[in-house]
Amino acid sequence: MSTDSVVERVTQGYGEEVAKIAAEHAGLVAALAAEVDAVGFDELRGFFEYVTGEAVGNLGADASNSIEDEEEQDNAIRAVEDWISENVSNTGTEANVACAFWYYGPEKAPQEIRARLSTSPAP
Repeated sequence: MSTDSVVERVTQGYGEEVAKIAAEHAGLVAALAAEVDAVGFDELRGFFEYVTGEAVGNLGADASNSIEDEEEQDNAIRAVEDWISENVSNTGTEANVACAFWYYGPEKAPQEIRARLSTSPAP
């Protein structure tokens, strides 16, 4: 299996999982995104960078474990990182909140986000 096809499989799987989670919890995802935007995304940037970094780690490991060649494994991890940047990190608050739901699960993600919101300065 080529590196590109492995990366496509992994990122497509992530996209499908997140779309399902976001649809099932659309109101909560939107509400939390609005709460984050109210204090300013930059106040929680570190938290969301951690979450997207974990997504890169998990998806990158999945991709690299499907490839034997070490150089191609590194290429796959970089490709996953680029995909997460383009499709999550740099696409708005709701995508980042949905990623947190994917990483922490729909019960824990709101708690984690609200815990950070409670320690952020008021707008």
